[in-house]
Amino acid sequence: MADIVDTAVKAGSFSTLIAAVKAAGLVDTLKGDGPFTLFAPTDEGYTNNVVNQGQTTSIAYSSLSD
Repeated sequence: MADIVDTAVKAGSFSTLIAAVKAAGLVDTLKGDGPFTLFAPTDEGYTNNVVNQGQTTSIAYSSLSD
């Protein structure tokens, strides 16, 4: 069974999520034993909601790595 990270990568529309997961250091956690439930917008959702509110994705990620 695929993990959350592999499933998101394979879907091809979650590159923003994958970048955030990497920035937060959560790749190993989400590849580990679960169970995990993750609700996340697609890349289009991030573009429509984050960038259109005057933020860039790098600003949005900065709080994840603090």
